[in-house]
Amino acid sequence: MDYATGTAVALTPAVALVGTLVYMILGWSQPNLPWGSLGFCNFPVFLVLVLGSFWGVHWGMKLSHRLKDALVAKLYLWILGLILLSMLV
Repeated sequence: MDYATGTAVALTPAVALVGTLVYMILGWSQPNLPWGSLGFCNFPVFLVLVLGSFWGVHWGMKLSHRLKDALVAKLYLWILGLILLSMLV
């Protein structure tokens, strides 16, 4: 489980960077975007997400060390399933 988690964590910044650049480019010429936007990316929201991520990583790491690997794997799959459903709806 540690190897899979480490691999996912290592790949996440690259995927996020590419996605962010694509959203910036696609929304570059869009009118009426909110203040602080560069394309479809809004930097005040970005800052809130980054700060929340630091908090979430800190507490999630503590919690994952207390739980069994099998339970962490099941929770991870449930979260991915919820994300998939939210993207489909």
